[in-house]
Amino acid sequence: MLFRYIKYKFHQLDFCRKYISRSKELTNYKWYLKHLSKKDSLPSSFIDVSIYDLLDNDGMNCLIKKVYKLKSKNKYKVYTPFIKHTFKKVNYINSNITGRQTGRIAEIEFKDNKWIKSINIHYTYVNTSEVVVEYQFVFRKVMTTYLQIHNFVVENIFNVKKKGYFHNYADKSIIKKADYSELCKLDYILFADIIQAYVCTYFYTRYGVKYKLPIEYALKIKNYNKKKSREMKNSFLCECYKKEKSYLIVSDLNYGRFEAAHYISNKYLPRSFLLKYFTDFSMEMYYKTFCKIELEELEIHMRKYLNSNRSFVSAKDIKWLVNKIRYIRESKEKINHIYEDIPKQMLDWKCYVHGKLMKTDFINFPTNLDYFLKLYQQNLDYLNSIASVQNNKIVIIVSVFTLIATVVGVIISLCG
Repeated sequence: MLFRYIKYKFHQLDFCRKYISRSKELTNYKWYLKHLSKKDSLPSSFIDVSIYDLLDNDGMNCLIKKVYKLKSKNKYKVYTPFIKHTFKKVNYINSNITGRQTGRIAEIEFKDNKWIKSINIHYTYVNTSEVVVEYQFVFRKVMTTYLQIHNFVVENIFNVKKKGYFHNYADKSIIKKADYSELCKLDYILFADIIQAYVCTYFYTRYGVKYKLPIEYALKIKNYNKKKSREMKNSFLCECYKKEKSYLIVSDLNYGRFEAAHYISNKYLPRSFLLKYFTDFSMEMYYKTFCKIELEELEIHMRKYLNSNRSFVSAKDIKWLVNKIRYIRESKEKINHIYEDIPKQMLDWKCYVHGKLMKTDFINFPTNLDYFLKLYQQNLDYLNSIASVQNNKIVIIVSVFTLIATVVGVIISLCG
């Protein structure tokens, strides 16, 4: 097992090296990226990118300690309203049953990073025990070209300490022959992975080591016109949500990562805005963005029983399902309670798939909640059935041993 792990890490490192080597071998690659930025029918610019994670109270305690660890170093200027307790575990997360509590965890300013100016960390409650954490990366310069993204990847791919957080995309023999378009696509994928790697390296993450975390790009459209609007609506294998001159393109094409690209046409650079949806729609929004992660987690908890690899039901797995069901029911009550107060501009998105208008919205409460509630309930019923049979077997075994002990005791007493 250890050998396979080490071999996997070397493969990742070697893949990154071959990616850089291939981009240098193609001598006209940078010219291609410059030409692509000019030719691109949807040129855009951004200055911040946000990535999202889920934490419970233990995770929040670990995160605060990581923030204070950065505070002790001269490379960073750190502000946080939270107080660190070295030996005591603090209840950073309270009940918050009916409220829409949100706030800032920290702001980390990088003093000598060429690309990243700061990371702003915010949180919002999604249930009574967990919060969604937003890591908002603010860049020093406005990112406007494919070449900037490529240079960012090349300069950061080896600077992030834990290279194990990069994922494999193809066999190493394929990267040796990658063409311009394949390398460009890989730039974009590795860009998101490096953003996640910063989170994994500098902070505490619950899902970032195992899964690709949801990411949001806030993009300004240049020279907006009807042609660009039409191309947005025809985005390949993506859902396009439109509201006036604002577009939200959602996909999970890049190896299962949920990606939301928010395009807006005005004179100002837009900022990340999905955290507001987590605040108002809590678990409904959570299951929309973390859907594949949650399905993977359910698989981990249930596969051992479905494959008959385990004879006895773990109380930990039953508790996990019970908590999931409780969170969904609490969330449904909360959203029903505040639904009329939710700003109208958060709703009424027009959805387009392959250019066709669909009868759906970005948030379709309670579609995701009902789907996962049914899924969790079915699996809980299955585990309870196994546990019932398991308990009956134990009762029978105990009864048999009791009977044997009684008979032996009678025989001993008679012989005595």
